[in-house]
Amino acid sequence: MDETQETILLGVIFGFTIAGVAFASFFSGLDKLNLISPFLLEGILATIFSAGFIAFTLILPLPYAFISALSLHREKKETYGIAGIGILLAIISWILLFGINATDILLGVFFIISIRIVVEITLIKHDELKRFVTFRTVAGAAKTAFFIFAIGIFISSAMMELENQEQNIQEFGNTIMTLALEESGNQNTNELLTNLIINTRRQVVTSIMQTPQFETLQNKTDEDVVSFVLLMNALESNVNSDSAKQDILNQLNSNQENNQQVLNFEAIRAQSPLIDSMAENLWLVISSSVVLMFIFFANIILSNLAGVYAVAIDKGFDLKSRKTNSELKQKSAPKPNTKPNTKSNTKPKFKRSGIEVIREKF
Repeated sequence: MDETQETILLGVIFGFTIAGVAFASFFSGLDKLNLISPFLLEGILATIFSAGFIAFTLILPLPYAFISALSLHREKKETYGIAGIGILLAIISWILLFGINATDILLGVFFIISIRIVVEITLIKHDELKRFVTFRTVAGAAKTAFFIFAIGIFISSAMMELENQEQNIQEFGNTIMTLALEESGNQNTNELLTNLIINTRRQVVTSIMQTPQFETLQNKTDEDVVSFVLLMNALESNVNSDSAKQDILNQLNSNQENNQQVLNFEAIRAQSPLIDSMAENLWLVISSSVVLMFIFFANIILSNLAGVYAVAIDKGFDLKSRKTNSELKQKSAPKPNTKPNTKSNTKPKFKRSGIEVIREKF
């Protein structure tokens, strides 16, 4: 196999690793994981222990491990050429089978950037380490590459969640109400809503009074500052008093008597700035949660798997190089002389001149 054929073959192999990641993602169950479900913990456990997610976890580090190990045996330009062949083949196969959209393009761009990052860091760190060089080099490079890829995941996730913001808010409200009703036990709905309002107000006041800025204000003597501090102290006392709770409960009972719908998510949002802010920025909360979980998982498991894979692939390339060098040595060595020895004691016969022939005859 000549050098061009080998380059194409390595590019095809790299393309298969990328395609494997893409196809495994369909069976991972991640698209069915609902981060605003009241049964989130059960959903996460069911997903991470599923066969599809385990397969996805095992396949995802392969492209990074392969290209990192390859960069240790090939020139940088040749490595990028092989990576380009693999990425091109993966893109073509993906478009033919599934089409393409803005999210796919965005993830593809950040994946390509992460591949370049992993190659560059591998080449830099490889000469700096002394022990477990390949594993530590590739694992460290993979962490950075996965972080770059996580940025693409955050942006694409934010785009999708913004499109479904209204639906997500409705589902988030249902989750809040479900959890609230489960925790309420035998409490009636008005008592439940009263507790939610009181707890929210208490959290807001406490969060302000525990800031370093407020502690600094307590030592000031300015009249306006003193008035503000006294007001906050009064609010703290009021929000923790039984009378405030009873006033809210009486108001809710009065509203209920007027056939007003009291216990619903919109009422909670109106009374709780924190919950309202969370609902308004739910797309950001979900996207951030997805990225944080991915980065945590990548640093603990995916990057180390990439290092293990790279060690195995590196040994495979070493064996290939040794075999190639051995074959080249055999070809360049002088061949033994196997022709039979035609030398004899008789003098070689030369072509006789015409004068010698005449002398022999006469």
